[in-house]
Amino acid sequence: MPACLFAALLLALPPAAASTGDGAVRLDAERSRAEFSLRAVWLMRVRGWFDSVHGDIAIDRFRNRAVVDAVIAAGSVAMASANHAEWVRSPEFFDAAAHPEIHFVSEPFPLQRLQSGGDFPGQLTLRGLTRDVRFELDPAACDRPGFDCAITAKGNLSRSAFGMHTRRGTLGDKVQLRLRIFTAAPLSHGAR
Repeated sequence: MPACLFAALLLALPPAAASTGDGAVRLDAERSRAEFSLRAVWLMRVRGWFDSVHGDIAIDRFRNRAVVDAVIAAGSVAMASANHAEWVRSPEFFDAAAHPEIHFVSEPFPLQRLQSGGDFPGQLTLRGLTRDVRFELDPAACDRPGFDCAITAKGNLSRSAFGMHTRRGTLGDKVQLRLRIFTAAPLSHGAR
């Protein structure tokens, strides 16, 4: 293989894979889920979830760190009311036709945090706008988080920070987001 072709292949690899030789563990799209809720008319909560969450966790075993890269299909949103689900897909809310993906990339974090829980910052792209966000990882409920039990993270987002300015009198600005992530293979050694 010519050296320039080999160098081009190395540059195309994600940073963790290029520097350590480690790969990524795929998210289990069948079991992973993202849920959201917000207040409507200041009294009740409106809740929904996304049926399509996929991506991977890039593992750097040399540094004992990982990066989560998750993609949510905005059009896969579901709610108790089909009319509400159609509305949140509209340009007024998620604008799924123009922005079909919601994308989260975490900052590198120690693998041990999957067991202990803790701060889980990263960047979220929603409606074409990228913002810094902070989630909180819950402590693991099993020995192999992600495989035998969900990796759970939750946090709050501002609707207005992502260009959702309508219905301010009837909808709260704060959106609670909860991620329940499962992996297709154990993260095993290094997660502790």
